[in-house]
This record gives sequence, C-alpha cells and structure tokens, in this order.
Amino acid sequence: MSEWWALVQQDYIIRAFLVGIGVSLMSGPLGVFVIWQRLAFFGDTLAHSGLLGVTIALAFHAHLMIGVACVAIVIALLLLTLREKLPFSYDAILGILSPTILAVGLIALSSLEGIKVDVLGFLIGDILAVDWWDIASVFAVSGIGFLILMRIWSPLIRCAIDQDLAAVEGVKVKKVQFYFVVLLALFIALAVKIVGVLLITAFLIIPAATSRFLARSPEQMAAGACLVGAVGTFLGINSAIFADWPVGPAIVVSLAGIFTLFSVFRRG
Repeated sequence: MSEWWALVQQDYIIRAFLVGIGVSLMSGPLGVFVIWQRLAFFGDTLAHSGLLGVTIALAFHAHLMIGVACVAIVIALLLLTLREKLPFSYDAILGILSPTILAVGLIALSSLEGIKVDVLGFLIGDILAVDWWDIASVFAVSGIGFLILMRIWSPLIRCAIDQDLAAVEGVKVKKVQFYFVVLLALFIALAVKIVGVLLITAFLIIPAATSRFLARSPEQMAAGACLVGAVGTFLGINSAIFADWPVGPAIVVSLAGIFTLFSVFRRG
C-alpha cells in the first residue's frame, strides 16, 4: 500500500490523472449524442484521421493537437458532404474511408525523414508522457468545448430526436451539425495522446453507454458519462502500473469492466 501511495504521488502519475479527467469532461456529453445519433462509426473514422493529423503536425513542426484538429474537421466536413451526394449507404462510405485514412496516415508517418516517430504510441496512446502544457491545453479546450456544447444542447437534442421536425421548429440543423462535428474533432485532438487513434472511439462511447443504465435525463447521462470516464482513467492507470500493461488499452479495459458491472447489476 505504501509503495502504491508513493508511486501515485509521482509527478507524471498526477499529470496523467489530471489530463484523463480533462478529456472525460468533453467525452461524456459528446458520447451521449454519438450514441443517440448512432454515429459510432463516424467517430471511428474521425479518430483514424488523427494519425494523418499527427503526420502533418510533425512535418510542419506544429503542435500535435492543432494538426489533428484541423485534419479531423476537414474529414468531418467531407463526410457530411459525401453523405448527401454519393449513391451509397453511409455505412459503406465510412467503411471505405475509415481504413483508408488510417492506412494513408501510417504510410505518411513512416515516410517522414529525419523524424523519429513512435507509431505504437500514437496508435494506443501514452498518457504518462503528458506535460503540464498538455494539461493546460486539455482543460482549456474542454472548457471551451463544454460551453459551446451547452449553448447548442437543446437544438442538438431536438436534432437527435428528429432532424426534419427540428428543422420545421426553426432549428438550423446544418449549423448545429457543423458545431457538433467540430467539437468531435477537438475531442479527438485531445484524446490522441491519451488513448491513441485506435482506442478513441471506445473512450467516447463506453462511458456514455454505461451512464445510460441509470440516467433518467440527457443531463444526468452526460454527467454520469464524465464520471465513468474519469473513474475508468483512474482504474486503468493503476492497472497499468501494477500489471505493467500499456496505459491506453488498460483504460479502455477498465471502462469496459465498469460497463459490464453496470450491465450485470441492471439485469439483476
């Protein structure tokens, strides 16, 4: 017990806990709407675009968060455009673009000359490597994103229920969708370093799905998702410390464990 307490007081562990809480504040409310609008595959495609964003940021010596956010926004707007114009099902479009974007990102990242890159770190994350600037950036972006989300909360709920009815009621559906996908892109930019591009969708969806078991309102579901994300991050980091696991996958497994417990409890 004393060894564990001494370890969790280490500066890099404290930073990891804090940044996990910061990301959870944004993933909770966004995950609620991803589930309601059945956009899990959409989020997965955006997450895969993060690797291409990392490559562009490294190539131009920019901050990783800026590169990932810009690429994710472009891909999100492209997906919204293709959704209306191509004669294919939306799932087919996402099924084509998701692995393609990931493959392009891997090829581009491996082609960078003169830059040593930890590809695995970007795929599964490295939350223990965050610094205080990362923490400040995460809480600043999460705070701004939270304020924007609260401003469009009611229109988002109406769009999630029925977009046609929302449009009739005067909701600017396309504008609301634009703000939402921008917020998703910002979340992906935050989460790339935490859980990696392969695991971002799990961090977005599992806490919201868990919270759905007990929540009685959209607000309760969003708050519960934030709490589950923070607790899962705490348990995942501790599991990784004791079992010597990679931290990103350990966080996702912890979140999945919480979901399983709630599922069993709910059925019982």
